[in-house]
Amino acid sequence: MSIHPGYSGQEFMPDAVERIRRLRALLPEQVHVQVDGGIHDETAPAAYAAGATLLVAGSAIFGGGDLAGAYRGLVQALD
Repeated sequence: MSIHPGYSGQEFMPDAVERIRRLRALLPEQVHVQVDGGIHDETAPAAYAAGATLLVAGSAIFGGGDLAGAYRGLVQALD
């Protein structure tokens, strides 16, 4: 939904925000919308605002040396 399938570390595709928004509108509120691909502290707020309730951030968390700091940065970006 937010990257081309196949490998990690890709950039989030900006047009994914509208797809997330449309999907969120189609589903009941209790159904989660999960986004996996290109999620990091700069893209997570847009995905969340569009209606994503589950965010998968593999490279953003595990791509550096400070796992806890990377996680905190992602959480803080959503505040």
